Amino acid sequence: KKMAELTSSLHASSSVLGMDPQEITTSLQEAGAGAGDISDGAIARLESEAERLREAKRGRMQRLQDLVVAMLELWSLMDTPPEEQSRFQGVACNVAASEDEITEPGALSATAIGEVEAEVARLEGLKGRRMKDLLARKRGELREIRRRARIISAQEEEEDGGGDEVVSDDGCADAAERSLVLERLDARISEARDEEFSRKEVLERMEKWQVALEEESWLEEYNRNKNRYNVGKGMHLVRKRAEKARALVNKMPAMAEALMAKVVAWEKDRGAKFLYDGEGLLDMLEDYDNTRKEKEQEKKRQRDQRKLQGQSTVESPVARALQKNLKNVTRTLSMGGSKKMIVSASSSSLSSPRPITPSYLKSSFSPRRSDDGQMVSQDSFE
Repeated sequence: KKMAELTSSLHASSSVLGMDPQEITTSLQEAGAGAGDISDGAIARLESEAERLREAKRGRMQRLQDLVVAMLELWSLMDTPPEEQSRFQGVACNVAASEDEITEPGALSATAIGEVEAEVARLEGLKGRRMKDLLARKRGELREIRRRARIISAQEEEEDGGGDEVVSDDGCADAAERSLVLERLDARISEARDEEFSRKEVLERMEKWQVALEEESWLEEYNRNKNRYNVGKGMHLVRKRAEKARALVNKMPAMAEALMAKVVAWEKDRGAKFLYDGEGLLDMLEDYDNTRKEKEQEKKRQRDQRKLQGQSTVESPVARALQKNLKNVTRTLSMGGSKKMIVSASSSSLSSPRPITPSYLKSSFSPRRSDDGQMVSQDSFE
């Protein structure tokens, strides 16, 4: 009876492990444990072989369960479709089974375990490639946030590229290292977003400041154009823009002062220097203020110089003599012109014919001449 139990257990274990029971029996017979041998030595050999198969079964069970757990996690992570999972549903059902519950032939065979290992390796490779793409997207997101916040620097760019070597081309780098790089990138993205939000008000004012700088540059070029007062098509629009640009440029000192106040408050609150594209924004504003003051002083010096040149020209002896001669010539011309006008008026009055009295003004009783030429009044006819 004991021999039968040992033989049955031996056959069941070998079937689950994917082995041929006949080969096990043949090997035992060659070792001296024949079919009819019930000696203590034969029983001991059967017990030893059965225990060896049970140990192999337990080892393969543990290996298979570890693989199935990893496969299920990867399926969930990779969103594997049910069609691909159906091939391993039978194996996945044994993940929580006990040793005695696994009785299906070939359930723990080397072929079955190899198929699960291949599936896990495929999913790991897919995970590595997707992780590489995910890291690339995370780094791109971090660069975009820093670009919007104008906090990009060469040092930070080098730090961003520090995780490239962690993921190889085949995606087989260590999972712990990949996860560490991903966590570090997520932390940097969170910090960059917080800093972008804190810099929002300053950046909005800086954007308006940049527009004002462009208008100032355009206005300087416009003022250097000698043909700016010419009349032509569209020139009124250019002059209108120049007026708006002058109004905006006049506001720039106040804009710079307000912007500097915001930057100082930000630096005091954050305890760090406000960098704009890697340069100190406060230093940039101070440099602009100094440059603006130098330009104003240069313009004032040129105006004073032109004013002094004009005064020296008016006060020179040659200029005074020329001005006196010009007054005399003007007086002479004005007097001569008046006399000429009077003479012309007199001559025209002498040479003009005597005016003729209209007939309706003549009296009907005016004297008339007689036939012999003497004047005869109207009374003589009576």
